[in-house]
Amino acid sequence: GRVVDFLFTSKYPPSAAFLLGTMGGNYALMALLQDTPSRWGERGARVLEPLLVVGKTALFFYVLHEIIVEHYKVVLDLLFPGDASLPLWAVVPFCYIPVLAMSYYACKRYGQFKDTTSPESFWRLF
Repeated sequence: GRVVDFLFTSKYPPSAAFLLGTMGGNYALMALLQDTPSRWGERGARVLEPLLVVGKTALFFYVLHEIIVEHYKVVLDLLFPGDASLPLWAVVPFCYIPVLAMSYYACKRYGQFKDTTSPESFWRLF
């Protein structure tokens, strides 16, 4: 086959190209970010703080952002009735960024709460 055929991946069942692309990208990102605070100092720690906050409260972030997105869709349906869909240039600044901001601050507060609970606490699950 051609080299371009390698780019045609299938998620289910996972093709070798799909696994290499997703897992390889994750491993490369982990290697790049592993020593970031020590390499970049205080600036690196500030850049990585949102990732650390969400990473420490991953399940809470997932459940919360699903709830926020569902409510956000209701609000958008009220603002833009009918089958009108937002153009792609409007989705990121008006939809995605506010959801991430709301989720980040809630995860930060939840992480602070979680740090005060005992290691055996049910709240540590989230």
